Amino acid sequence: MEVTLQATKTQSSQLVYLCHLLNIIDAFCTLHWLTIGVEEANPIMASAYEVSPAAFLALKFTLVVTCTEYIYQYTSEKRKLVIFSMINVVYSCVVCWHIAGFLATQR
Repeated sequence: MEVTLQATKTQSSQLVYLCHLLNIIDAFCTLHWLTIGVEEANPIMASAYEVSPAAFLALKFTLVVTCTEYIYQYTSEKRKLVIFSMINVVYSCVVCWHIAGFLATQR
């Protein structure tokens, strides 16, 4: 039981790291699109970007770190695996969308 619990903790930690990595990639890709005139779909993040790109990044990183920390501290290990896996699937799709956009604009 202890070995399984430790393995689960390691997996959930790795999923949190992946979530943060994907968030960073998304943030800088989004900044690229915003600088060339694409509109931010999220009104809260659009407002932050209107203040400054630094405000955009600060808000994005603060929100994701706060939410992931809350989930990590107050959720069971099995539930963490499910939640962070789902978040990472969504973020992976977003990063793929950015890549597709970059490839489409290179033609």
